[in-house]
Amino acid sequence: MKITFGVMLLMICVVATAQQDSTKVKKSVPSKKQQMANREYLKTVQDKMSYVIGYDVGQKMIMDMTSKNLDFNTKVFLKAVQDAFEGKRPVLSDEEARNVLMLFEQLMKASPEERKKLQQQLFNGQ
Repeated sequence: MKITFGVMLLMICVVATAQQDSTKVKKSVPSKKQQMANREYLKTVQDKMSYVIGYDVGQKMIMDMTSKNLDFNTKVFLKAVQDAFEGKRPVLSDEEARNVLMLFEQLMKASPEERKKLQQQLFNGQ
């Protein structure tokens, strides 16, 4: 499946906002003890840079998806990113991916009301 990095990044940025309905982002303030426990896997500068970049991309995606009121499955998204980084073959065929991207473009071009209806039809019908 040949999708350019720019197209994929655009999809990521637009699709991430959809977490509004599927995955609510919880803004809680962890204690110092929780923060330290959560950091144990950040041992090197490379680990910390990877975390900061990933967190920044995630936050930007959430903002974008929320503003577009898109629905999004973060577990599937993260699995696809992991598969790509591991060099695995895509699960969808080139044709299936093109069809999904065309649906995605329709959602992006639709008004907020139309987008909500389309999402309900597409996501609840399958």
